[in-house]
Amino acid sequence: EGADREMRERVAERKRKAGTGSGGHGWRLVLPRDAVVGHVYTARVRSGHHELDAFGRVYPAAYLRHLAAVAVDASTAAGFDARWYATHGVHWLVRRTTFTLHAPATVGMELEVRTWVEDFRRVRSQRRYDVRRLDGTPILDAVTDWVLVESATGRLRRIPEEMERGFGVVDASFMARALRVPK
Repeated sequence: EGADREMRERVAERKRKAGTGSGGHGWRLVLPRDAVVGHVYTARVRSGHHELDAFGRVYPAAYLRHLAAVAVDASTAAGFDARWYATHGVHWLVRRTTFTLHAPATVGMELEVRTWVEDFRRVRSQRRYDVRRLDGTPILDAVTDWVLVESATGRLRRIPEEMERGFGVVDASFMARALRVPK
C-alpha cells in the first residue's frame, strides 16, 4: 500500500510540474488525488517481434493493445469478468487514449504496467497507466477514457455503484471528475 501511495504521489507531482491544464493554463486540484484513486493493479507484458517498426521500436498500436489487455485483467481482478458483463448486458468502449512515450520499448523487453481507475462519471470512467521497465525506467504514461454501453443497443449505460465500490473508488460523490480551479 505504501508503494501505491508513492506511485500516486509521483504521478501527481509530474502533472503539477508539467503544468497540464486546459488552454495551457496551470491548474491545481481541488480534491487530493488520494480521494479519487482506488486500488492499483500491476501486470507484466513482454514486447514481441511482430510489434516492432523498422527501427526495432514497439509500434504505438502495440502499446494500446497491451494497455487494453491489462485493463481487462484489472477488471477481472476487481470481480468484473466476462460473465459479469454478459449477465449485466454491458461492456466498455474506449472513447480516447492518450499517452506520453518517455523511452521506446524494444523486442523482448519485459514491462511492468500499473493501472488504476481514477474516476467514474455517470457513463464514463478514466483509467491511468504507468508503464516501466523492470529496473524502474519509465516507458510511458497513459490515460484512457472509457464509456459503459448496453451490449444489445450500444446506448450509454450509467455505471453501477457496485462497480465503483469494486474498483476501490472511495466516495462516488467525488467522481464527477476532479474539480479544477485556476492557480
